[in-house]
Amino acid sequence: MKRKILLYGDLDLNLIDGSSIWLFSLAKLLAQDKNNIVDILLKKKIINDTLVGELYSYSNITLFNADEYIPKIKEVDQTNIEKIITIVDEYRDYSLMIVRGFNVVKILANSKTISKKLIPYLTDFNHNKETIPEEEKSELLRIYNNVSKFFVQTAEMKQYLMDILNIDGKKFSLLSPIIFDANPNAPKMKKSIVYAGKIAEYWNILELIDIMDELHNKDPEITLHMIGDKFNRDLAGRKDEIIKKLNSMPNVVFYGSLSKKETTDIVEKCELGYSFRSNKIDNDDSLELSSKLLEYGFCHVPVLLRKIKMHTNILGNDYPLYVESTEECINKILNYFNNPNEYNKLKKTIDKNLEAFKPEQIYKNIEEAIEFYPKKKLRLLITGHDLKFIKNLYPYFEKEYELTIQEYAEYSDLNIVESKKLLKKVDIIWCEWLLYNAEWYSTHKFAQQKLFIRAHRFELDRSYAKKIKWKKVDKLITVSYYYLEEFISKFNIPRYKVTVINNYIDINSYSTKKVGDYKYNLAMIGILPKRKGFDRAVDILYELKQKDERYKLYIAGKKPEEFANTKNIEEEANYYKMVYKKIEDYKLQDDVIFTGWIEVPEFLKSIGYTFSLSDKEFPESFHISPFECMASRGIALATRWNGIEYLYPDYVIYENTKEIVDAIVKYNNNEKLYNEIAELGREFTIDNYDINIIWNEIYKLLEGENL
Repeated sequence: MKRKILLYGDLDLNLIDGSSIWLFSLAKLLAQDKNNIVDILLKKKIINDTLVGELYSYSNITLFNADEYIPKIKEVDQTNIEKIITIVDEYRDYSLMIVRGFNVVKILANSKTISKKLIPYLTDFNHNKETIPEEEKSELLRIYNNVSKFFVQTAEMKQYLMDILNIDGKKFSLLSPIIFDANPNAPKMKKSIVYAGKIAEYWNILELIDIMDELHNKDPEITLHMIGDKFNRDLAGRKDEIIKKLNSMPNVVFYGSLSKKETTDIVEKCELGYSFRSNKIDNDDSLELSSKLLEYGFCHVPVLLRKIKMHTNILGNDYPLYVESTEECINKILNYFNNPNEYNKLKKTIDKNLEAFKPEQIYKNIEEAIEFYPKKKLRLLITGHDLKFIKNLYPYFEKEYELTIQEYAEYSDLNIVESKKLLKKVDIIWCEWLLYNAEWYSTHKFAQQKLFIRAHRFELDRSYAKKIKWKKVDKLITVSYYYLEEFISKFNIPRYKVTVINNYIDINSYSTKKVGDYKYNLAMIGILPKRKGFDRAVDILYELKQKDERYKLYIAGKKPEEFANTKNIEEEANYYKMVYKKIEDYKLQDDVIFTGWIEVPEFLKSIGYTFSLSDKEFPESFHISPFECMASRGIALATRWNGIEYLYPDYVIYENTKEIVDAIVKYNNNEKLYNEIAELGREFTIDNYDINIIWNEIYKLLEGENL
């Protein structure tokens, strides 16, 4: 069961500022809980992934554009947000939606369907009780009444909304700024100050430039490390002038825009942070908390900031780096660097005071809110023809997922109309066989859908892999390491896209109680096509018959003449004519027994040995029937084919049919040895290929643990 979460912020994730970092950090925090699936609807297409690049590595985070669902939409805004989210939700069936931005939340809260899933996070409204318009209060109250939960950044904001809206505030949950990845023990750069954020008038950036000019005269060793190149409108007209000034200052290192990780790496190496903002932003009526206090604090970087109620509630009244003017900033900076012993206890005090703002504590608040919304089974589609290698896993899939099966008679018979309908209703697509189904779904899947393709051997002789959109595939699964290399080599598939999960054996389906003269009963389960080596099995039978008349060879499955491809391919047809002639020449007509279709577990009760005799140059992908024999405490015997050593233990593999004949005689002359090898084979199969083991590997892959 998963909680599918849609995130939307009415902001541009190509830019790095407090709002975009909020969305980035919230996605990371939610994704750390593997029970959450996080989709981020982008306001604008990503052309600069400096901020969001890290999110691509999360298997349970997906960034997507609206035009996947509604063509030609270039940007999401209040004119189209309801239509977009309504359509996307029809496909995805979200548990909840966290949306930031007053203009879009006003619209979404009006939708009966969307409002049931909507959790607003709003900061862009009037924060002054005296001047907030009645219309804005009315909108806020309507939003509050229409939703079940409502995130607010601070306790102060919660109280403000309770007061102006005259409500009890029971729907409110705190969602504080989220800070990750700080290393408080990073080595510090001597006499270094850091500022990371927007360049704006009320953020006192011009004052900061003046401070650094003054400090250069008083102590040229003091340096400012400045990160960020987003200009607010109030200073946008002076952008070139300010950047030129910053780049020319001898005591300033101006980095411009950096990724979140690169920013954190610099912050944690600095000794002092700057967050001295105008009293128009920071005052006793402030409702928002500057994330800089937390960002710097978690890196053991004390910060210069204005003394207001919100800050004293966190840092206390006696915090020594409160400042009220540029002059006081300069004096306290000089004192901090020249008298470090006065501040020895400051970092420990900050650690203690910020305990409630650690990500794990913040997530507890978030979790209390989102627990209100239901977890759901992810919807999984298995699509393909001839699903014999996956059918026994259906009960396992059904336990964890809402399962849909799309099966068709021939691999080219994919019903496109049906597929388009199914595509609207699933979260995970499993293409059994790397054939036309995989080509179509890789072309048409949506960004939020996971796509897994399982290949066997047959597909190497087809060209569908060349048409796959590999960027849209989460994993190609092969059933052996040999074929992993073959698929990569032949189709130039990126190695990181390919993994190995072997076929499974349902151990509990096989009886270990043998009947009759089972030690004299040999078997091949499937002799088509000719590369299976049917003629070698006949040779083995002939040699054994010279030693004991009781030996029989049982052939399960279709006869060559019952299979169109065999009859119609001259080389194949001639091969089986040759084998039939050999059976006649050896006078084995009564000893080679064609059983037709069988129930394998029942069949194996009377079988002592099962063969794998394939051509070395045309090896098996896995060859399940010898393992089935081993599961029944029979003995598997194989001539060496390429890659067999990655699948079978040494005591199964022989270099030629003579060695196999000698082994059978040896085992049949020594019952204890037979039983020891049979038991070893069963234990090997249980330890490596039992259905529960293989399902666990598949489940981990589907859950994103091995992507």
